Amino acid sequence: MKEFIAKYKDQLALTIVIVAGLAIVAALIALFVYNNTPKVVYQPTDACTVFTLPEAQELLGEAAVQSGIQAPTNEGNFATSRCGYTDANVDAEKLIVAAVTVRSGFNDNGASENRVEFTQATPTSNIDEIQDLGDKAYFNHRLGQLNVLNDRDWYIFSYGIGSDPGGNTPEDAVELAKKVLN
Repeated sequence: MKEFIAKYKDQLALTIVIVAGLAIVAALIALFVYNNTPKVVYQPTDACTVFTLPEAQELLGEAAVQSGIQAPTNEGNFATSRCGYTDANVDAEKLIVAAVTVRSGFNDNGASENRVEFTQATPTSNIDEIQDLGDKAYFNHRLGQLNVLNDRDWYIFSYGIGSDPGGNTPEDAVELAKKVLN
């Protein structure tokens, strides 16, 4: 064995240097890929998981049916999902809708951007600020929607007659929001 090592010492050293060099290159490539791959740190919130049919039936009655669903879809640092229910026992003009849209920041950048964009998107008029609901909340009378920033998620709640969202009330939207957020 000593003779073998002595005879091929130069070739063994060169082989060790080449293998070590390749290992370093592979490690650098793996590190580059890891650092440049988006990381999903948080599980995106699914609107139909947080707003279920039994909860909709508490608001709309036993005849409530699911009318809109969108599983979380990724958009940059966010995932957006939607879930809605209607009261199946009324005619189309009086159709009551209860719907939730959730925009989840699924990493720290998305959560931070959600906070900034929520603030920037808040209208300066025709809103009611809502206290004791999430981190920040306001009801937009023009759209009939309650917007709630809750941790890393931005929720939009709609509850009222579907053909007249401007007739939605903050009280009804808050009732829906409390079912979802609690």
